[in-house]
Amino acid sequence: MAYEEELKDVKINIAIIGQTGVGKSSFINKFRGIDEDHKLAAKVGAGAIECTMDVVAFRFEDNQNLVLWDLPGANTKNFPINTYPKKVHMEIYDAFILLTRSRFTESDISVVKHIEKTAKPFFFAQTHIDVEMKNSLRQIKKELKNLPDTEKPKRHTKVAEALRMGCKDALEENGITLDVDSIFLVTSLPDDEWEDMDISWMPENDKLTNRIIESLPDLKKAALFLGCSCNTPEKVDAEEEKQKFYIKLATFPLVYGGLIPFLGLAISHQLKALNIDSGSLHIRAMLLQGKTRSKKKLLDEVRKHMGEEDKFMSGWLPALDLETLGELTLFLIQYSEVKYAIIGVWIALSDLLSNILEANIKIAKCIIKVIDEKTS
Repeated sequence: MAYEEELKDVKINIAIIGQTGVGKSSFINKFRGIDEDHKLAAKVGAGAIECTMDVVAFRFEDNQNLVLWDLPGANTKNFPINTYPKKVHMEIYDAFILLTRSRFTESDISVVKHIEKTAKPFFFAQTHIDVEMKNSLRQIKKELKNLPDTEKPKRHTKVAEALRMGCKDALEENGITLDVDSIFLVTSLPDDEWEDMDISWMPENDKLTNRIIESLPDLKKAALFLGCSCNTPEKVDAEEEKQKFYIKLATFPLVYGGLIPFLGLAISHQLKALNIDSGSLHIRAMLLQGKTRSKKKLLDEVRKHMGEEDKFMSGWLPALDLETLGELTLFLIQYSEVKYAIIGVWIALSDLLSNILEANIKIAKCIIKVIDEKTS
């Protein structure tokens, strides 16, 4: 049996917890990459109420062993907090995501304390971040109006970080210590609707997915990666459109928090989104070669397929083998002479990011082709 088929036998159970109205159904649909009218979609709005009274499984379309479990809120008549862990079978889940909209309830805190006893990965996500960002930005409307365009993305990012720190502080006030990197600000809006909002900051749904993948043991890591990654040419094309929007944001260096570092962060985001960063390549190599994890061998196969036709793409390929952001930033400076772009020539910067995105798209599709050929 091909290694990819073996991975589809791996069972992964992720618990989604939250009170009624936080947007669990919409979150579950977006996590699985399906629309509300899809046959497997969780019911949204009034139709979801009937599902809040029990534990409900939502499976991935291409792999029935990957399951998101919609857990009912705690401290209700049917799920009192003292018996909640047993009633929802808390021991079976590989990871937990607690969703809240704008405030923590006493029930949320009680559930978190039960989750901590499992020693399983736990992540917190504030939903409806589109609404929260709009409300927060409305409060500083006059300040934003007087800011130059180059400063607005930085201010948008500060607003998002303030919302994140508010979540962290609220947890700590209730005796819950959670690393700030485990707190995510997410939306259920379609990508095109978010782009229309004119906010120079992007929600963190993809970051959350990647962190969950990273938190799992190796075999389950590979299985969830296979279910969520850009593993078809169509998914790569869809991601390309999202990355083009990121390039518009990246034209303003302060969005990514610095001068020289920001470009490395922008490219690192591209690689992770397309699942061709160093960590993702380790997992893709497992699909190609079983458990040998020869990332180098996978890249060698990609080089053979590419040939010497595209010198920019073949020259960029070594960047995928770099482990750290510092290494990637140094490679960019040496390879692309980005020091001239960083000085302030935004047009040159945008062109550079677009060229690298084009190379990354070709490489991502080439990797898919290599794996398909080797495992068919």
